[in-house]
Amino acid sequence: MKESMYNIWMEGDNGAKLCYNAFASGFAELDKETYKFFMKCASNKIDPNNFTDKEKESYEQFKKGGMLVEDTLNEQDRVKLKFLQSTYSPNSLGYTLLPTMACNFKCTYCFEEQKPISMSREVIDKIKEMTTEAFKSSFLEYFAITWFGGEPLLGYDTVIELSDFFINLCKERKVKYSSHMISNCWLLDKEKAKALAERNVTHIQATIDGPPEIHNQRRVLRGGGPTFDRIVQNVLEASEFIPIAVRVNVDKEIAKDFTPLFDSIKILAGKKNISIYPGLLTSEATKACASVENMCLNVQEYAEVLTKFYQSAIDKNLGFSWYVRSMSSSCCATRPTSTVICPDGSLVRCWNQVGQEKESYGNIMDMKTINGENYFKWVLFNPFDKEECDGCVFMPCCLANCPAKWLPMTTDFTQTDRKLEKCASYKYNIKDLLKITYAEKKKEAQKKQEEEKAAQKA
Repeated sequence: MKESMYNIWMEGDNGAKLCYNAFASGFAELDKETYKFFMKCASNKIDPNNFTDKEKESYEQFKKGGMLVEDTLNEQDRVKLKFLQSTYSPNSLGYTLLPTMACNFKCTYCFEEQKPISMSREVIDKIKEMTTEAFKSSFLEYFAITWFGGEPLLGYDTVIELSDFFINLCKERKVKYSSHMISNCWLLDKEKAKALAERNVTHIQATIDGPPEIHNQRRVLRGGGPTFDRIVQNVLEASEFIPIAVRVNVDKEIAKDFTPLFDSIKILAGKKNISIYPGLLTSEATKACASVENMCLNVQEYAEVLTKFYQSAIDKNLGFSWYVRSMSSSCCATRPTSTVICPDGSLVRCWNQVGQEKESYGNIMDMKTINGENYFKWVLFNPFDKEECDGCVFMPCCLANCPAKWLPMTTDFTQTDRKLEKCASYKYNIKDLLKITYAEKKKEAQKKQEEEKAAQKA
């Protein structure tokens, strides 16, 4: 056996070593003696036939956690194989559907041009026809939908109609179905949440842009007016029926002091079916983002802020958690069996291309005419031909990060960040974040021990 090239080592408490494996996503604490034993195993200086029972157990854990691999294993090839199997598997089908381009918000940084187009009857029927045809494949096992927009709940009737059609089709063909939605949650009342949950919407992503005084300046109603309080209330009520993932956009202004943000969202923290995570507000989409460019963080700055975010949240007992896991596919945009379908039937690979006619590769109303250049540059994206990524320890959990940062675009993307910021943020802060996770796990273990002792005494 040999040590995995994807091991990331850190210092633990009392001379212990911490090890995270980027391929297996295993995370372990090794005391001094166990670490010495691991190094002997990794250098083949010890015979497995002579292991004690304790050593055998440790040895198996090393292998299970990915820390030790077979001498003959080419780990980079294994990552490539996992990527190819996932990306080009015929057993899954995925759509990102925009029932409407209309939105009831007018966010200051929105990259989308406001074109209040909704799906016509012709486009809806064509989606049904296209999906029915795709289901004739004997390989299909999974079908997943992302509801996007605009604001998808403004096209609620379309969401319900297509969901019912997809569910019935999946039942008939014995295909597993799931979906999720990205919504501003302004219209997400209990009735809608219950109806969506009944139609296999597994979670909804909402967005908050900082404490109320900042959020209400950026995420405003189209006709004017604040949105923070109603979003929070709707998230609380809807979470009775469906999990809500609350993305908190982070920029330079918010990062100065997280206290106002945490104070304003603590009502959501720790609630069943509600998770909270930070999101990077970036200026690398289109000119529409220029209004917030001076407040945006680059990836390295964001990495520092992210560490501060989680540590601050833990200090306030908000129950946030972080963990990075290996990926099987770089992005759904690179999968031939996935596509984004706009309200007018036009097809794009990436949802950041919505409304960008020059990036469309066709229209479902006329599938005979396909823009091969716009299609193949995505589905033939190869994370392993990047010189900058060759041999990188983060490759299994990054896969060269976002394909859009590598691919030539005809749309009006700003170029500065695209050329410089291709790496994921955890390249710069993974050790710090894992140490935070480690400290929290130790606290939890200690608390559990104390509770067990107290129970025994009682």
